[in-house]
Amino acid sequence: MAGISLVIFKHDFPEILVLEVSAGGPGDITRQASWIRPDISVLTALQKIPVHVEFFESREQLFEEKMELVRFTKPNGASIYNANDNFLPELMKGIEIQKIPVGDNSDIHAHSVENTDQGVQAKIVINETIHEVLLPGVWGKTYIQSVLLGCGVLHKLGLDQSEALRKIAENFSPIAGRKRVLSGKKNTTIIDDSYSASPAAAADALRVLESVPARGRKIFLFGDMSELGEFTKQAHLEIADQASEFVNILVTVGDNARITFDRATITVKKHFDTSDEAGKWLLEQIRDGDMILAKSSRHAIKMEQALRHLVTENDKQYLSQEYL
Repeated sequence: MAGISLVIFKHDFPEILVLEVSAGGPGDITRQASWIRPDISVLTALQKIPVHVEFFESREQLFEEKMELVRFTKPNGASIYNANDNFLPELMKGIEIQKIPVGDNSDIHAHSVENTDQGVQAKIVINETIHEVLLPGVWGKTYIQSVLLGCGVLHKLGLDQSEALRKIAENFSPIAGRKRVLSGKKNTTIIDDSYSASPAAAADALRVLESVPARGRKIFLFGDMSELGEFTKQAHLEIADQASEFVNILVTVGDNARITFDRATITVKKHFDTSDEAGKWLLEQIRDGDMILAKSSRHAIKMEQALRHLVTENDKQYLSQEYL
């Protein structure tokens, strides 16, 4: 143990550590949080059909596992949570440590969220002071929600939130496959949200596709959502219904996405067994002004193999590289 300690503290140790914990199965967060004992816990969102629910007895058991992060937070610490979530406000009622909600009707919230040619922009309100923020190269309200949660952490730490928001805008760098906006061949626009997929995330991505104006057609390139257990069919049917409201072309990949394909009432639709096949077919169909949203569970579908056919040569570098 002494040798391990020497390695850990050989260099200056950071004052603040930002750690992610996740629940892939029962007990996962309990084991992590019990020794981390965070000073501040952050809860982003819960979902009607949560990802990884396949490995739990019920959705409620998964929710309880996530709440363990809050229960292991130090008594003088705080928990920052998404006040817009459908479940978190109720679950937080029994928590005794300091609670800092962010979102609508909270001291920290956002309005005028807009997807622009430059990226997603919004007005962030912190105790009635308004800050304008632009995150370049990405679209979606979920990015702004993450900024709000960060502002909650800054508030607890007593740090300058104005300076932090300025630096976020200056230093923000989009991550591959997370609603990153890319240039496509034939003057198309691609929303690459293919890194992962849950029902809530897929629904949110579709709302982005619907809300952003396009000169051409709206195209949805959709692959399996994994680890949903008994909710698999329901989740894929709901995505089909949402897409059918406005999508012009639907392209699906994988066994689960076949449920979406069969249900969707979209005139032009095509199903494939592999992403590579889907990308090759779609390249022949796209035309000037089209907008394409790519969404799937990454390891199951390897959607970057489809996108490599569709993005410009310059923007291939911005795809997830794992399966190229």
